[in-house]
Amino acid sequence: MLAIWPPLLKFGKCVTSRFVFHASAIATLKAKASSSSVVPNPTSVESASAFIWICFTTASRIRYGSRRPSVLSHIVNLRGKTATSLPEHSIGNLLWIATAQCDAEVNLELQSLVGLLRKSLMETSGEFVEELQGERGFQKVLKCLTELGEVHSNGGADYVAFSSMCKVGIYEADFGWGKPMWVSPGGIDGLVFQNLVFLIETRNGDGIEALVTLDEQDMAVLQSPTEILSFAALDPSPFQPQY
Repeated sequence: MLAIWPPLLKFGKCVTSRFVFHASAIATLKAKASSSSVVPNPTSVESASAFIWICFTTASRIRYGSRRPSVLSHIVNLRGKTATSLPEHSIGNLLWIATAQCDAEVNLELQSLVGLLRKSLMETSGEFVEELQGERGFQKVLKCLTELGEVHSNGGADYVAFSSMCKVGIYEADFGWGKPMWVSPGGIDGLVFQNLVFLIETRNGDGIEALVTLDEQDMAVLQSPTEILSFAALDPSPFQPQY
């Protein structure tokens, strides 16, 4: 990644913070994100992702003194797309990267950013998956990777990558000790890192837990002047009743 898309990587001390959006917060964000002309039915993941994107962009503006272009990438599970016929429980990853871009002049409104995110996710349709198959599939992959490289080559933009584990049944796993009380991928510790957000559903399934990894100075700004703590609880106990 350093050789292909160097602007994505950051050097320094990173920190991972855990933000929990309970059911009422998710419902409010979905209502705020809904628009009859853009996205009338935003999902919980789309609403939470776009909201965090807004807070991330706001934190960047506060820290650097001006708005910069920003790029959100979201890992997309290609299983279940209309062109795939893999068994539900087959082993292996089948993933792609959906990318949404927000220029510095775009208003930071939840409806607008959800629209940008939905548009990028819709581009990984069943038709797209079908184009990746067969003799011409390799050329399609190369073309898409080249386009991704162009998007991620702007050193003056802010980048944040999302990956969602919601709706994959992580709280249904039982290896003989019963179903888990709490599942977490843990934080990231290293001198080379990427701005990352992991989304996981809460145990009762109606909330979302976001593990956000940023430079420690960016995280300090994110947690203070932005709106994130108006909707999310910072590192609450995962064993409270509403979880």
